[in-house]
Amino acid sequence: MAGDPRQSRGFRNRNPGNIDYVPANNWQGQLGREQGGNPPRFAVFETHEYGVRALIALLTTYQTRYGLRNIEQIIS
Repeated sequence: MAGDPRQSRGFRNRNPGNIDYVPANNWQGQLGREQGGNPPRFAVFETHEYGVRALIALLTTYQTRYGLRNIEQIIS
């Protein structure tokens, strides 16, 4: 049986894309860096909706600015 997804870092941080915290990005709804991660590196969002919004914006940037069209390109 799979674990409870509510226990994942992405869920706790309301950051489904596990977007790294970078102060200069200043995502809408971003509260800061997670507390207690090992190491603490991911952004924390006010709501899940803000986390999804940031993920969509990031993926759109990968596509429009860098021409990345699939998961393999984005990951590499």
